[in-house]
Amino acid sequence: LAPVPMAGPEAEAQTGILRLLKPALGTDLLALKADLNYLQVYTAAGEGMVLYSLARAAEELGDRGLMLHRSWWVARSALYRIKRSGNGLVCVLSNGMKVPVSRRRQKLLRDEFGVDFRRAAAEEPSPRGLDVRPPQQAGNGSE
Repeated sequence: LAPVPMAGPEAEAQTGILRLLKPALGTDLLALKADLNYLQVYTAAGEGMVLYSLARAAEELGDRGLMLHRSWWVARSALYRIKRSGNGLVCVLSNGMKVPVSRRRQKLLRDEFGVDFRRAAAEEPSPRGLDVRPPQQAGNGSE
């Protein structure tokens, strides 16, 4: 018998960048970060590195995500919060990672999500990459 071609998400996972990911990483992409000719791939299950072009990956993934910076692509579904950072914006992803937003792409992000976007979620993102600091107690003399 001839193999039956897959349809749906399973077939999609077998093409392009998703085809290169180790099975343990899965295909639930959160973000991609360019590093010379490689991509650091962040999924819900972990992270890995593949030899691939960010531009090519972004084109393949289409409107499932956004280029926030010349070296960063993030999945729309992974976007948890947009917050101000100095004069710019930073996106906090569902896994707690912070991704910078280039000045050029800030308007696109504001137009689509608003400036103080925060996804309603049952859980806060994990603390990875977040500045998690206990509140300062008044009168303890620490600065």
